[in-house]
Amino acid sequence: MEEIMKTKGEEKVNQDNDLELYLEWDRKVEHVFDCHNYSEEKKVKLVVVEFTDYASMWWDQFVINRCRNG
Repeated sequence: MEEIMKTKGEEKVNQDNDLELYLEWDRKVEHVFDCHNYSEEKKVKLVVVEFTDYASMWWDQFVINRCRNG
């Protein structure tokens, strides 16, 4: 799964903030999810492990805020 999700340069998207690369990566991830019967919770977990740098910090803060606010 990790290899498929990085196929279109997820790491480069993070470095360059290139919208087109991100959208291509997003489409690829959606195609993978369409091929599997993953729950929404599992989909989130699979994508979150690929977050780096700012996206990872954003997610951590999101989880902290959600725990605080219920």
